[in-house]
Amino acid sequence: MTIDWEFKKASRYLPVRLSTTYFDGIGECICIVANRADGMTSEIIENHNSEVFLTINNPSLYNTVKSAVLNMDFWAPNTHYNTVTGFADGIVRKIHLDGMIFLTDAIMNELAKDFPFSKDELGNIIMTVELLIMNVCKNASKKYPTQILQIQRGYQTLKYPLIAVWEYYGFGDKEDVMGMSSSMHYEAFKIDPEDLLVQYIDGMPHENPFNSFGVIPNSEKVVEKLVHIYSHLLENLRSGRIKFQTISY
Repeated sequence: MTIDWEFKKASRYLPVRLSTTYFDGIGECICIVANRADGMTSEIIENHNSEVFLTINNPSLYNTVKSAVLNMDFWAPNTHYNTVTGFADGIVRKIHLDGMIFLTDAIMNELAKDFPFSKDELGNIIMTVELLIMNVCKNASKKYPTQILQIQRGYQTLKYPLIAVWEYYGFGDKEDVMGMSSSMHYEAFKIDPEDLLVQYIDGMPHENPFNSFGVIPNSEKVVEKLVHIYSHLLENLRSGRIKFQTISY
């Protein structure tokens, strides 16, 4: 069983079977068998071309897919899945595995190769950035009290690449480190992340963003770490090893 990084999922599927199963160490999971329905007529019964989705148990997702199955309606996957080719019910199929659970070790071995920080270190960096943003906003509020929300929203963009690394490198779920960041704005960042990453990588070494409203001691050390992380993420995006999936609101 190997990861097929180039395989592209359809934009929508017609689910034909829904069940739950239990995996030791993971818990109850959802199994969805579905037929591609992107621009083609999809059969409403399971066949040799049906694809399998395995994901963590999520009541909302389960009810959504159950409704689609009962109503013979379409379903658009919005979870980060990793695609493999393997046997399901004795048939070679495309199998989509929830990236947050099923291929954690494989993902980390591949994407975290040469990544300069451990899971704990990355978690501490994200927490430190959150604290630095709070200090920046505190300093900014003295001079720009009516613009503080806008300033805070702008500085939260520094966290979005870190959240993406946490999520897509297999360190954990994005909710673990979302903190004060907006899920909606994070999803917007994933639509076109490369330009923003290039801006940060090129600009931050010359102008520390955390010192814009007053010097914060030792923040330059955090900036150095951020540039390393942003560069690593950008390389994986450009190579195609990571393909962001976004959720529409």
